[in-house]
Amino acid sequence: MVINSLPLNIESNPKDILDWYRSLNLKAVGTFQSLGTAWPQSHIEQVLTSQQRGTVVDVRSEAEFALDHLPGAHNLPILNNLERHVVGTLYKHASHQDARDCAWAFYEHKQKDFIQKAKNLKGPLHIMCWRGGGRSRVATQVLRRLGCEAIQIQGGHKRYRKHVRTQLETVTGHLPLLVLAGLTGSGKTDILRRLTALPHIDLEQAAQHCGSVFGAIPYLNTQSKGKTSQAAFENRLFHQMVSIPQNASPILIEDEAVRIGFTRLPNPLYRNMRNANRIWIEMPLQSRIQNIRHDYFSSPKIDPVIKQMRFAVMKLEKYISVSNRRQLISWLEAGRFNDFIEYLLVKYYDPRYRKNPPHVIKRVQAKNVAEAAEQIETAVKHYVCQLRPAQ
Repeated sequence: MVINSLPLNIESNPKDILDWYRSLNLKAVGTFQSLGTAWPQSHIEQVLTSQQRGTVVDVRSEAEFALDHLPGAHNLPILNNLERHVVGTLYKHASHQDARDCAWAFYEHKQKDFIQKAKNLKGPLHIMCWRGGGRSRVATQVLRRLGCEAIQIQGGHKRYRKHVRTQLETVTGHLPLLVLAGLTGSGKTDILRRLTALPHIDLEQAAQHCGSVFGAIPYLNTQSKGKTSQAAFENRLFHQMVSIPQNASPILIEDEAVRIGFTRLPNPLYRNMRNANRIWIEMPLQSRIQNIRHDYFSSPKIDPVIKQMRFAVMKLEKYISVSNRRQLISWLEAGRFNDFIEYLLVKYYDPRYRKNPPHVIKRVQAKNVAEAAEQIETAVKHYVCQLRPAQ
């Protein structure tokens, strides 16, 4: 039996779900058993290091995938958000067999579309669900019956997350880091992204946040909306790390606090950053103002930006007086963005960060980001030469 419609919602209580399910009078499907008991499996570590990786297919629900997934994976849900909720309720309040029968009926409704989308992906297809259980097993076996090279990932996303956390805890504390530091607005992130030929880690890209109380605003138009889960941050950070060639040195990274927006740096990485050598970037105030204006106020839809800016200013009540916060908001509403930025730099950010930074091996004085990037690239080459043992 194929379920074509579902008169329930994600808020439906167990009684409503059980009443609906019993009204269907579903008979035992038996299809799960007919799929067989043997299918190829692989470990996530093998998939991540394979030179011919193919495509990772994540068959969890949309909500599970949105919260946290392996970067580059394709989401082809066996059960959508509501269907997963219904099956989970049956598993808990009815029986395991009822849950399996209902899950298969849901899948039958979308089977043709699921198979067509999977066939359009580059093989081999590495199939994963949350724990490497029923959903990924069914998808793997169905696709293999149709001639697709499909392999189930043992342990699923849960094992992947364990692998990520282990690597971040054991490896990041020993990376040969070189930190880009400087006052707010000196273009550190932009400089880092210009130095594409040099190995680097982009923490703000991983966090989808710039780190300050205003840091979510440049990412308002992204899928994350500036609110990245800790798991998603760790996944992106891990994949940046493993994409760096082995034995590459130094690895550039921007100076950051232990927290970036809603995420937190792994403790070994943060300690490593605090003890690493630094390149300090010095840039004129007006250049820093223009850098920030470009990053925060260049969107054609400026009203949502101003709204979020106003909200962020109100969070600074411990540091900026009521009258000065009112002045900042009036500048925002009048479009006097340079005045707004200059006040925050001179009166708030610079006094907090204008300290004698430790481990500075080079000070770069530049008028703009492009000039700073060129100087840093040269400085890094000299730094590498100093690191090499004498021949």
